[in-house]
Amino acid sequence: MLCTPACEYDEFLLAPIDEDSNGLTLNVRSALLRLGLDPGKEAARLARLPAQMAVQELSGLIAAMPPGSALRPAPGMLALRLICQLPRHNGNDMPARCA
Repeated sequence: MLCTPACEYDEFLLAPIDEDSNGLTLNVRSALLRLGLDPGKEAARLARLPAQMAVQELSGLIAAMPPGSALRPAPGMLALRLICQLPRHNGNDMPARCA
């Protein structure tokens, strides 16, 4: 099976964040869609940022989720875990906890 350009971000986009108020699993893709963002473009943008900046950006997005969308446990720690799943072009850029 051939991989589309966007599939390099699948591990990140399909990673679970939490459950929404209806008990459904909320993943990064669905969270970004709820914020009105294009998941593929946002994943690519975050992957190009320095790791610490990407964690800060994603943490802010998680914190901005509308009420009832997710429980948002510790947005900073969650963002770090998720950013570690993005493909990186500079291995020296990753936070120590990703290694």
